[in-house]
Amino acid sequence: DTFSPSLVKNTLTFRTCSRDPTQGIEIRLKDMLQEFLQHCKDDKHDNAKRELEEKCFSDATVQYYTILENLTAFQGSLKSGVSVISDVLEDDFWQRCLVACCLQIALKSTFRVSDVTLLLKVFKLDSYLFLEVHNQFLLRFRKRKCMDLIRFFKPIGTKVLESAVWASHSRLWEKIKDNEGFPPFKDQYHTQLTSPTNVEGQPESNPQEADVILEAESSTTS
Repeated sequence: DTFSPSLVKNTLTFRTCSRDPTQGIEIRLKDMLQEFLQHCKDDKHDNAKRELEEKCFSDATVQYYTILENLTAFQGSLKSGVSVISDVLEDDFWQRCLVACCLQIALKSTFRVSDVTLLLKVFKLDSYLFLEVHNQFLLRFRKRKCMDLIRFFKPIGTKVLESAVWASHSRLWEKIKDNEGFPPFKDQYHTQLTSPTNVEGQPESNPQEADVILEAESSTTS
């Protein structure tokens, strides 16, 4: 287990919630580590690489707790702080997305080349729903003026937007159908996010490093 000032401080913060999420967070991290290492084993990575990948997960865990500390400290200063903190900490999908982002940053830093869309498959995270949550991360970071986090997180959303979100199994297609055939993105991104259809009849995208701003769920970020 990795112990840090952020972990200790977060543990104290967690205990102020209506339901202490500490155990749930620890179990989630353990399960995700096992899923990740099983993937590494299935891909027949050599021992040296697996050790580096395990270290990446450890580094990602430290960053994960640091971000939680940052976000909960800020949210705790608002009137709706305690209830919002509890909702976020108990949201399994939200938390898994944050862990995946932190792991992607650690892997990219270590191996230089890492594909976040592969992590979405490993952790069984729907790409469209991931983008919704990723957008919430960016908006929260902006409120906190966490420019370094924005710089690290933004390319993750861009990569998913460029590829995985348009996959045939993505929930984006349900959203497009419900939105009268248009992607559920804000108007200023329509021209950047849609292009002529590809050979599978599904649109390709060219976000050109645009911010990933989704119409859906944006009201829940305050």
